[in-house]
Amino acid sequence: MTTSSGKLRVLLLSSPESECAVSLQQALAPHVEFTPANSLAECLRQVAEVGCSAKRGARSPAERLSQKQGSGFDAFLCEWCYQEGTWKEAVEAIRRQAPELPVIVVCRTGGESEWIEVLQAGAFDMISAPFSDEEVLSALMRAVASPTEQALMKTA
Repeated sequence: MTTSSGKLRVLLLSSPESECAVSLQQALAPHVEFTPANSLAECLRQVAEVGCSAKRGARSPAERLSQKQGSGFDAFLCEWCYQEGTWKEAVEAIRRQAPELPVIVVCRTGGESEWIEVLQAGAFDMISAPFSDEEVLSALMRAVASPTEQALMKTA
């Protein structure tokens, strides 16, 4: 659920020393409120405590913006490799706990075969370097859009 300022709430799983995560947080700060996590266990605890906006019935970005500040996450961003595991373990665990929470995997390098693997594992999308801040924000907005809006975006 977006914050009262209209920012998306995103749970971010990355290694503490990740330059990618730091730069994403700094660049997207005007649009995204990140909750960083250094372990999968921490992510699962956050999702259990905080929940996700899809459970609360928020369907479109406009509806989320019109709602009061909530506590749910809009999306889950996971780095390809983090301190104690892999993106695949994280996607599987998050999908079990919160199947409606859109997951985006971020990697330094990746091609079509990796992208297909990520989608088959249940993630919404994969973003590989080099990527722009606008690309990440656009992927987040597509991920939190309702299924109807997603279909419209694909036909546009």
